[in-house]
Amino acid sequence: MLGISPSAWCEACKTVEEQHAAITLAAIYQRADQINNAGGYLHS
Repeated sequence: MLGISPSAWCEACKTVEEQHAAITLAAIYQRADQINNAGGYLHS
């Protein structure tokens, strides 16, 4: 739905633990209209 690839999600989970990645995903979802590339946003 947001265009986040499975590899970007896996990398985020490895970097900051799954719970923190999920919280970040929720924040991205709340601002989805302001974020052009959710996968890139999560990656950075």
